[in-house]
Amino acid sequence: MEQTMFGITCRQIRRNKGLTQKEVYLGVMSRSYYAAFEHGDYSISAEKLIAVVANLRMTMAEFMFIYRGYQASEPDQLHHHIQELYNHWQLDELMAIYEQYRHSNDQLQRFNAILAYALVYITSNHSLKMSTTPIDELWAYFMNLKSWTLTDAKTADILLSLFRVKSPQHEQYIFNEIVNTYHRFEKLYDQEDNLASGLANAYLDWLQTLLLEHRYSMAHEVVDQMQTESLFDQNMEATVLRRLARVLVYLYDDYPQAKRDGDKLLNWLTNLHYGQTNILTAIFEVHKLRGQTHYERYKMPKQSQ
Repeated sequence: MEQTMFGITCRQIRRNKGLTQKEVYLGVMSRSYYAAFEHGDYSISAEKLIAVVANLRMTMAEFMFIYRGYQASEPDQLHHHIQELYNHWQLDELMAIYEQYRHSNDQLQRFNAILAYALVYITSNHSLKMSTTPIDELWAYFMNLKSWTLTDAKTADILLSLFRVKSPQHEQYIFNEIVNTYHRFEKLYDQEDNLASGLANAYLDWLQTLLLEHRYSMAHEVVDQMQTESLFDQNMEATVLRRLARVLVYLYDDYPQAKRDGDKLLNWLTNLHYGQTNILTAIFEVHKLRGQTHYERYKMPKQSQ
């Protein structure tokens, strides 16, 4: 049924764009078959649907968005809702989502449930003494995955924030695969901004884990690596996260200067009404306290007698 409804959506889009049937079916299928497809009488192969959508001068993501009535898919909507709840620290609601979807037959929805649980774990594990068992399914999935997609990379990002849940080797493997996956899809031009933002967030999550585990040398390497990411150059969010990453690392080496740089960056973002300012401020505050302690203990110049 869904396949035949694709044809009706194609007809709607074609008419709205002022295209003829010939402009859409040419090089893909016969006129008569396409006419029947547009009326919902026949389904077509995925390969032919992709070609028809290209002739409609749009991406498959745009087509599916229109097909769903200008709505994201249910898993995408739930994922977005989870992020919004986390941004507002609504942890009880996140746990309610975990309970609702953790036994879903839909793997994406089940992974969303684990994501909600993992976000609560990151925030409250020390006070709630939460188990890592629900997260093990994600680890097992990604450690056995042979070919990663962008959806996989975006889902795996949460694992980089789980402090000491698995070994450093597991964490490094996940991070490397995320970076490699984003670069494999780098030529997906209509997703370029999303790629840059997603990759920058993965870097920031990995960097924080390294700092929390006192792996400062590797943290410096990650910051240096971020400076060479050409994807970040024309993307506002990635540029901000790259600047914040540098501040976070140098809080541990040169706390007074890094604190001034961080305060200046966050004041600028506040005046700009930047949407993620509260989250970035919370991250800065965590590392500001830890960085000051480390700096005063190991890096601060000794005062002369």
